[in-house]
Amino acid sequence: CLSHVGEAALLRLCERIPERFSLLAHAPGACVRISERPPAADTSAHQREGSSRELELSVGDVFELGAAARAALAEADVVFFEVCLPRTAEAAARGLALLRSTKAGSRV
Repeated sequence: CLSHVGEAALLRLCERIPERFSLLAHAPGACVRISERPPAADTSAHQREGSSRELELSVGDVFELGAAARAALAEADVVFFEVCLPRTAEAAARGLALLRSTKAGSRV
C-alpha cells in the first residue's frame, strides 16, 4: 500500500501551508496529488508565468498504467520508482521501455 508516512506528510503539508500547497486528488492508500504555488515573494520566471508544480505519490503496477498516467510519466521532470521486477527477460525489457518513455533530461 501507499507509504503511510509519505501520504500523511503530503496531507499535512496542504493543511499547514494552504496558501502554498493544495490537495488535487486523494485516494487513501493508493494516490495523493498536490500542487505547489510559488511563494508570493518569488520573482523568478516560474512565478511570473503564474505556473505551479505538481507532485503525485501513488502505488500500483507500473505496467498497468492508463493512458493519462503514461502521458504524465512522459512529461515528468523527476520520477522515483520503487519496483520489484520478476527475473525474466520480458520484465526487464518492459521496465527498460517504461524508463525510456520519460522525456529527455528528466531525472529517474
